[in-house]
Amino acid sequence: MFIFKEKLKKLKAYLRIWNKEVFCYVKLEGVKMLKKVQELDARDDESDLDEQGREDRRVTLVEYN
Repeated sequence: MFIFKEKLKKLKAYLRIWNKEVFCYVKLEGVKMLKKVQELDARDDESDLDEQGREDRRVTLVEYN
């Protein structure tokens, strides 16, 4: 049982690292996408956004959701 317990401890450590690497970056990407959409919205409110910018906003929103 002692060996099994030690293996579980090592597994726990690896799973924590994996979780931070995988899901932390997902959150950061979401924040980046949201900032991009907000910037495009601000430009759209000023009527400076062209058709390509609107398409970029739509694609970014789809990816964010």
